[in-house]
Amino acid sequence: MYLKSPYPQPPNLVPKNYFALTLDLIAQRPFPNHVLYIDALSGEQRTKTEFLERVHDAATALGASKEKGGLGLNKNHLVGILSDNCLDYPVLTLALLSIATPFSLYSSFATTHELHHYHGISKATHVFVQADLLERFLPVAKKNGLPEENIFILQNQNSQTKRFKDFNSLIDIVRSGKIPREPIRDVHPDDLAYLISLSRLIGQLKPVIGYNTLVLLPKWNKDVFIESITKYRVTNMIVIPSTVQQLLNDPKFQKADLSTVEGIGCAAAYLPPALATKLQARLNQSPLSEGCYGMSEATLAIIGRGQIPLQYLGLYDATSTGVLMPGMEGVLLRPDGTHCLTNETGDLYIKGPNVTLGYRDNPNSTKEVFLKGGWLRTGDRFRADERGVLWFEDRAKDTLKVSGLQVSPVEIEETILSEPTGIVGDVSVAGVQLSNARTSDDKVPRAWIVLTEKGKKLSESEAKERIESFVKERLSKYKWLRGGIKFVDTIPRNVTGIFYFLVTILGLKFNSIGVGKTLRRVLVGEYEAEQKAQAKFHFFEAMHIRSPYPDPPNVPYKNYFSFILDLVERFDLPDDVVHVDAVSGEERKRFESIERIRDTATALGIKIEQGGLGLHKDRHLDYAILSFGLLALATPFTLFSPFATPNELRYFYEKTKITHIFVDQSLLPRFLTVVEEIKFPKENIFIIRASVGGKNDVSLLRQFRTLDSLINAVKKYNIPREPIREVQPNDLAYLVFSSGTGGLPKAVMTSHAGLCATILQDAVFRMMYVKAFGKAPVAATSLNFVPMSHAMGLHLGCLKNLVNRIKGVIMPRWDVNLAIDCIPRYKVTTLYLVPSAMHALWNSPRLAETDLSSLNSLTVGAAHIPHALMDQIKKKVNDPILSEGYGMSEATLSLMLRLPSTLETLGLNDETATGVLVPGAEAILLRPDGTHCLPDEPGELYVKTPNAALGYWNDPESTKKVFLGNNWLRTGDRFRASSKGLFWFEDRVKDTLKVSGLQVSPAEIEQTIFAEPSRIVSDVSVAGVQLPTARTSDDRAPRAWIVLNSAGKALKQEEVKERINSWVQERLSKYKWLRGGIAIVDSIPRNPTGKALRRTLVEEYEAEVSNLSTSQHAKL
Repeated sequence: MYLKSPYPQPPNLVPKNYFALTLDLIAQRPFPNHVLYIDALSGEQRTKTEFLERVHDAATALGASKEKGGLGLNKNHLVGILSDNCLDYPVLTLALLSIATPFSLYSSFATTHELHHYHGISKATHVFVQADLLERFLPVAKKNGLPEENIFILQNQNSQTKRFKDFNSLIDIVRSGKIPREPIRDVHPDDLAYLISLSRLIGQLKPVIGYNTLVLLPKWNKDVFIESITKYRVTNMIVIPSTVQQLLNDPKFQKADLSTVEGIGCAAAYLPPALATKLQARLNQSPLSEGCYGMSEATLAIIGRGQIPLQYLGLYDATSTGVLMPGMEGVLLRPDGTHCLTNETGDLYIKGPNVTLGYRDNPNSTKEVFLKGGWLRTGDRFRADERGVLWFEDRAKDTLKVSGLQVSPVEIEETILSEPTGIVGDVSVAGVQLSNARTSDDKVPRAWIVLTEKGKKLSESEAKERIESFVKERLSKYKWLRGGIKFVDTIPRNVTGIFYFLVTILGLKFNSIGVGKTLRRVLVGEYEAEQKAQAKFHFFEAMHIRSPYPDPPNVPYKNYFSFILDLVERFDLPDDVVHVDAVSGEERKRFESIERIRDTATALGIKIEQGGLGLHKDRHLDYAILSFGLLALATPFTLFSPFATPNELRYFYEKTKITHIFVDQSLLPRFLTVVEEIKFPKENIFIIRASVGGKNDVSLLRQFRTLDSLINAVKKYNIPREPIREVQPNDLAYLVFSSGTGGLPKAVMTSHAGLCATILQDAVFRMMYVKAFGKAPVAATSLNFVPMSHAMGLHLGCLKNLVNRIKGVIMPRWDVNLAIDCIPRYKVTTLYLVPSAMHALWNSPRLAETDLSSLNSLTVGAAHIPHALMDQIKKKVNDPILSEGYGMSEATLSLMLRLPSTLETLGLNDETATGVLVPGAEAILLRPDGTHCLPDEPGELYVKTPNAALGYWNDPESTKKVFLGNNWLRTGDRFRASSKGLFWFEDRVKDTLKVSGLQVSPAEIEQTIFAEPSRIVSDVSVAGVQLPTARTSDDRAPRAWIVLNSAGKALKQEEVKERINSWVQERLSKYKWLRGGIAIVDSIPRNPTGKALRRTLVEEYEAEVSNLSTSQHAKL
């Protein structure tokens, strides 16, 4: 895959001194004199004019001949710099660039041993050193014969270093007027500017040509960094991933005033999107998010993610690494040297004007990385889309990063091999990830060692101690073997001709590259396998996760409606409005609703003596009235979807055998089409909401009684009020249909005890809120459109409003325009949504003109909400509280919630997470083999919760698979969890898929296809596939793979597909239609037990889509 920067080409390179070019740019962009640098500790400032004057003076002091009083430096010298960041660091470097004298940057973290290595490579003739680092450097100077008169103190001169000249004294000589100013020297295009092992320099030089101020910290100090943001009104934070994690975990950062921060820049290592989202969430506004990927070998940046220019180009993606910088081009290659396809991961090779000259005095390494024709091998793996946007995948080159600092395994290997007692025969070092790693890119060194015969005579503990002590003595702390040491018999190595591309395309010859190269990935893979294998023995307790909340009170064995009335009385709740009809504006207050419920229970208690009752209707104010009335009578009811087709209504009836049904008038004709077939008595059909708009309506109302007529009869004849009936612990409250972990829809049996448990869990949340904020949550107004035949819609829009101080605005069904009208009309504060509705709402052109000032809270359920959508919401709603939930009908409602107001008090709020377990719940995560997962390892979720349902109605086999006893549930979904108990949704294990937040059973669609009347199908399998138009990663469309019988094969394939699509669309709801298409196949792949291998089919489909995309987009 060939890549080219989307930016315009930069101007041709001018063979000019860098400092001279800097002055030219300053002249072309005459910004006012401003503060250029600030010392974060002392507060000392340098304006641009002061800084440039000091650079000129320093260049004169360094470049003037010794006869004139200078040092006489020129291109034949090389200056070493060993110092923390300070105000004179950029002064010294620009002064040296001005006089065309190369310099080498030594790491201030380096040990004496490492400084020997750096100095041996650079062969510096002069060195500027920080005073408190001098003692570390002097042994190096002595060993290499560097005269003391060529050592200078850059900063922090003290009494013990007075025998050395300091930088200030050199400049003072110039300013005394004794030395004429040294001119800027000309350079050749390939003249050396500097040698570098750390890429920090460029960031210190760039402010000179702009209108920026750079606050310099000597070295990383979290407290100083946080204080500096407020003290100096910092607008742009430059960070690396490890420092981001430290900041987010620091209470000072959480409390600091960050209102000035407008942008975030990240370099040195890959910043995971989850970490970036958390950082942005902490800031008071949505900041510009910029990042880059670069290498010292390319001077600085190769790939950039500048938000403003990429948004202009339509290429900005906060999850990406960015695009190639101006003037850059690249290729992505497979290990065999062939080109990658779109979105395929490969090694990145780049070419550009900023590629450096090579490695000093190291021709072999230079040949491996700096290739013919100006190409550079990065050693890192990326993938790219068809637009040229790149995503970092992993680190292919040997180098690893520890807390943003590069670590060379070869350096550690050579150190281990030089251990003086001669106990090491062979060694390989690679990076491994510990369980407490802050980012997925953060690894630590681990050594695999083959001992000599002498070494084998020692105990393993003694050999390890010798090697670890030697490494700690010779290398910086971040290079220590925190990943451990393992003794092995041999190191796996490879002989390879990997550089097919380099040989055939660029004409290079590699006679020995890769010969004998350590297979570090094999070693790391074995290490990870060992870690996982230990899980079953060591991590049961660690991954037996309990809710971080206090346990709720014991669940009372009480009728749910009776329990609600107790709470209303106990908390002396006011007579608030609890429900509003979104269309008519009709309102119902708390006590008016309770009275209507009691009247309804009385009317139904007389009319319906036994059996179950079905509810088939859109949302309406009387849905709650009727539901509570039946709960009061302890009469179970079934929720039928208002989207159900006649065929589905037959199925629901056969499963539940309801005795009575309340139907919305608009849905009655649909139900009547199946009445005769199922022999349902018409006298047991009631209309919940009646309206007379024509003769047909009048005729219907004469045939069927309405809920209003039943209630009116109670009032008219003063019928004694029916008492609230008692229940037993496992008495059924209602049935709600779910696809469970697979198969046809099943009726979940929800109990009164399960309903009471959800209210007690809410009470814990309320208690935590009061504890955190010293007051109860304020009254709110919610907009409810989720169908009340869905557990989420029933609870949030119906069963909880009598006690939760939330006024529910009830929409009859989802309508984006009605929703937009309702928000300002009813001053809606809270939205209960599913992601598909959120997309429709937030992408509506009307939303920009709508007053959203009342909105402060959004709760999402039914499917996972993408974080890109979260970011979009934050831009349109002022400081919203974004909550998320995960639940199942089998658990009555919720299993996990992410409620920021309560999780912040526990230190667990993470916007990237799905949430934590609800109060009273506990969970385990299991691998397919039944062993326990490690922290952060995905596995299938099993949960124990007091709100577990009773099982599936009349389906003992399915009940056994999901309801495991003692309130344990098998969810059929995969999660990963941190050691703190935060969960992240991974994917859907069970056959069930979700379409726009609604569950779809593949088995139901399969049986429908099998029932196609022309009988042309001999076998079929249905699974969910992701279309290019999918709104979320969890949103899939049903696709059918079909084997035809002889009658079917006699037809054209297009005719077959037409027949099956028409049949499915006639028999099933729209969201179950085959939007993923139909494939005619010879056979369905199945396992030995006969189960269809749906994943195999999906993977084959995805491969076909990828190949199609390749043929259209790949550039070879």
